[in-house]
Amino acid sequence: MTPLFKKLNLKDQAELVILNAPKSFDVELEQLHVKILHDLKAVQKVQFALIFATRQAE
Repeated sequence: MTPLFKKLNLKDQAELVILNAPKSFDVELEQLHVKILHDLKAVQKVQFALIFATRQAE
C-alpha cells in the first residue's frame, strides 16, 4: 500500500470509489490491486471513496 493511502486510512476494502481523479493518480491506484469504481451508478454500498474536485474561476 502506498503511503498516501495509509494516511487516508485505507484498510482491507475490496472496492474503492474514485471520482474525477487526474490521470497522474493512476500510478497510485495501480499499486492497490483492488477494484476501482468510477461511476456511482455501479455502487450499492460505499466503504471508501475519494473524490477530486476543482474550483471553477468566477
